[in-house]
Amino acid sequence: MMSNQSPIIPMEAARRAKTEKSQVRLNVKVLLTVFFDYNDAVHREFLPQDRTINKEYNLEVMCRLHETIRKKRPEQSVMNIAPR
Repeated sequence: MMSNQSPIIPMEAARRAKTEKSQVRLNVKVLLTVFFDYNDAVHREFLPQDRTINKEYNLEVMCRLHETIRKKRPEQSVMNIAPR
């Protein structure tokens, strides 16, 4: 008589499989860039896996930071300060 149940795994084999599974390491590196002001974090973003930090990337980050400040903290935006 055939059963649709999965075969019973001995306890030792199950423990070994769980231990081996938990020891798998991933080679993933992540870089998080965070900008703070006197209150809290204003802007944060992760560096994509396929990108390299160079002057073009830094300029893009600074532009996105400026946009975030303009939206979140309009009173602090450089464009809103009147010349003296």
